[in-house]
Amino acid sequence: MRILLISTTFGRRDTRIYYRQAISLAKAGHKVTILCSDLEKEEINGNIRIISTRKLLNSRLKRIMFTNSSIKKTLSKISYDAVQISSPESLPLIKYFKRKDKFIVFDSREDYSAFISEKTWIPKFLRKPISFFYKNYEKRLLSITDCVIVITSFLRNRFQIFHNNVCIVSNFPPLFDEINSKLDYSNGLDLCFFGTVSEDDMHYNVMEAIKNNENTRYHLLSAGNAHDNSKFLRMAKEIGVENNFFLSYKVPYEKIPQFLVNKNVGIIIRKYAANYGYRRGSLGVIKFFQYMSAGLPIICTDFDEWKTIIDENQCGIYVNPYDVNEIKNAILFLKDNPAVAKTMGDNAKKAFKTKYNWETQVGIYLDCFEK
Repeated sequence: MRILLISTTFGRRDTRIYYRQAISLAKAGHKVTILCSDLEKEEINGNIRIISTRKLLNSRLKRIMFTNSSIKKTLSKISYDAVQISSPESLPLIKYFKRKDKFIVFDSREDYSAFISEKTWIPKFLRKPISFFYKNYEKRLLSITDCVIVITSFLRNRFQIFHNNVCIVSNFPPLFDEINSKLDYSNGLDLCFFGTVSEDDMHYNVMEAIKNNENTRYHLLSAGNAHDNSKFLRMAKEIGVENNFFLSYKVPYEKIPQFLVNKNVGIIIRKYAANYGYRRGSLGVIKFFQYMSAGLPIICTDFDEWKTIIDENQCGIYVNPYDVNEIKNAILFLKDNPAVAKTMGDNAKKAFKTKYNWETQVGIYLDCFEK
């Protein structure tokens, strides 16, 4: 089968679209084309072809206004039987592909209607009306797709009301991404966080928690822009932890294992937000599972979804994200109990190998197309 994966919002080597979905489809014998929006040249890697609209849609307004027109212009260069859409901006294309009699999959990574309701770039009085409009618009268009993929049972339950083919494909790391971290606690704790940084991730509270905590360091690998990165450096200086805070950025996905290998605790303190169902949480946050793949004990928000994993596998500590003392106490506990911390890390690695890896999801994902 010839399968088109539209990745104009996420980039040509998005961790989910390229490293999980495209590689899995190609290994199964399908011919895969990834369509992105950048200025790079066409690539062919075995059964995976990457082409671009040659439009640099690097702002929200540009994506909303020009994404779909640039996609349509590029489609004449592509032969495909099935198409996967992964962003709200591309929803209007569903009718276009339906008229072309293509098999259509929508991969919903987020609860986008809830996501919209908290976007600060939308005037506050408009957020709920726009969220309500989007939810109904999404329902109308998704009802004519052939398959909807989600990452949590909450979204599956919501979409199953109007669609009879909804599959959960969780965002777990591949087994080949397994990392063997050096869990040395003799020099204190090296906390780590990587990915796109935002206010949701409560970095301020983590910095406050390590203040005056000797031999505790916070390593942040940021995929953010220069403005965000300078903001975190200023924040560390204001709090007084500039000597315990280390920022890296512009590091490609392939270098993440190198970043994690010398750390000994993975931390992800995310605030309660509508997009995560507030206290419910989400299984779509890949760094949680990449910490497990590295064998790191985890300090995380007390989301219901994450608490279940932590409790079942004894692989970390969950805290109230707004309580600096809880975060500080979790850090001190692991620091004062290195043997317990190592056991938690070992448990995390074991759980990753048996339950929380992409190989447990591949069959489900391939079935979405092959059935």
